[in-house]
Amino acid sequence: MVTYITSKTYWTIQTKKNVRELLLNNNILYIYDTENPFDTAMVDTSAILFQKRDIQDKAISFLKASSDYARPIKYTVEKSIYENAVNKVIFYPSCSILKVYHKYNTIVDNLMQKWWEMINTSKNITKFGTQLNKYRQNIKA
Repeated sequence: MVTYITSKTYWTIQTKKNVRELLLNNNILYIYDTENPFDTAMVDTSAILFQKRDIQDKAISFLKASSDYARPIKYTVEKSIYENAVNKVIFYPSCSILKVYHKYNTIVDNLMQKWWEMINTSKNITKFGTQLNKYRQNIKA
């Protein structure tokens, strides 16, 4: 078993997708969103406990810091939510956020598959500017 306490920037940053994939390919026992327990820290932190195991749990315990770190708010989230999320992002699984996920994840995933190669760098945005502008004009109508 391994526990990491680190900034939670790896949860969503595109360049950290490989870290999320590594974690999701192993058995995540819990993710603890500690927010920012340190006075001098510039970013929020989290702890994650995972283990390498052939048989993996289908659910992850997600702990959210409250005023008492010994008694966090606990959620149980299906691991498949994170595995199927666009770019395998990790997020706080509140009811309202899960509603947004269920409503828009497939739509955003389809858009990413169609457009990512055209928007992944500023050079590509310039290169495919005509196609991007045409798409933007069509969605305004």
